[in-house]
Amino acid sequence: MENFFTTKYQIILSHRDWDGLFGGALISRIFELPVKFLNRIDAAEAAIIVEVPISRSSVIESSLIIDHHNCKKSEFYALRYGNMFICDEKYPSVTQLISDIFNEDLPSEFQEAINYLEQGEINKSQLANDMFFAYISNLEKFPFNMLLRAIRDGNWKFLHSWIIEKANKLDKKRILTVKDALLKDVKRISRDVALIKYRKDNPLENGASKLALLELQDEYKVVIALALKNGYVETGTIATKKNINLNPVFTYLENMGIDAGGRRTVGGFCFRHNISLEQVISILKEAMKELI
Repeated sequence: MENFFTTKYQIILSHRDWDGLFGGALISRIFELPVKFLNRIDAAEAAIIVEVPISRSSVIESSLIIDHHNCKKSEFYALRYGNMFICDEKYPSVTQLISDIFNEDLPSEFQEAINYLEQGEINKSQLANDMFFAYISNLEKFPFNMLLRAIRDGNWKFLHSWIIEKANKLDKKRILTVKDALLKDVKRISRDVALIKYRKDNPLENGASKLALLELQDEYKVVIALALKNGYVETGTIATKKNINLNPVFTYLENMGIDAGGRRTVGGFCFRHNISLEQVISILKEAMKELI
């Protein structure tokens, strides 16, 4: 453990979800550093990276990478760029990994809920369900920094109250209604792959798409959500609950010059220029052949 504490890290980069929030907060108890929340990393130096997806094109140097996904990549990152890597895929969440490795405690109900959320099992506990809806109801303005301070300081009563307030029945009803509308427009691009689309600048559709993806994963092997802006596809998410490794799909997209990256079960991609829905579907059909 000595090397972890003697290296002069400058920042904590954590994933923009509940697991990244809790994991980043626990690490910030140990290393008094600013925390930035990201969905992906292109480059970093002297950083502590908590579960943020990293592609092979990312340039990460002199950093500590903590994750519970894609642990087989640890050798690549460590040898090429002088990084240290803490990774164990047996852990259901990076929060639990950090809690065990660094002996940082948090209430069992929150740890359990985080584990359920990471596995996409949002109905396994009421708290997990409330946390999921609190997150997707406030995607654009999710107060990561405020909640980080509450978790770091152990202000569990405030955190629980905030979650209950934001996961109110009115927002849930709206999201469920929009989710049903998105699912009515599902497009199958192959026998086992389904696709939905939503307007990225519509907060309700943005949040509801997360719920729609979870439900579709019970029916299809691979599911895709495309975010449209001004009629063009801007970003996309690919996910699976099955024993399928999606990494070859992300590698295929990267080789086509598309910004893409992720893990075995979930990841995303984005385009640097306007591209039509028809073009994207054609690309994805070819990419999915990498899974066969």
